[in-house]
Amino acid sequence: MSDHNGGVNHGSVNTGWAPVAVANAPVSYGAFELTVGTDPGVPDGESVLSQVAAAGYAGIDLGPVGYLGRGDELGQALARHRLGLAGAYVELPYSESFAGFACGAPCACATADDAIAALAAAEQVTAAIPEMAAT
Repeated sequence: MSDHNGGVNHGSVNTGWAPVAVANAPVSYGAFELTVGTDPGVPDGESVLSQVAAAGYAGIDLGPVGYLGRGDELGQALARHRLGLAGAYVELPYSESFAGFACGAPCACATADDAIAALAAAEQVTAAIPEMAAT
């Protein structure tokens, strides 16, 4: 179905149109748990944030734990680049023994804590900058 303006309506009951925000991820730049810190061709987190923002994306995935920063540092970096937090993942060592798998649990909690702190810090920084608070 199409509306009178040529937009696509996918049959939802809601007749209003919602804006769509598109995000990117560090993996698009070659940054993932096997390359960060080992492959010299992988850009650093600050460079990826700059490139994602310059390309016009609205947000970014966290990528490997700590790659874009942690806690308040991460929130400030996101706010500085005017990027939202789109998602996160935690790399778990599936190929290792079950005992090794258990080590992923603290990492998952640390990632969740980083994401929560980053969102809070980004909100504080965004509110403190008038032109960002208006968007």
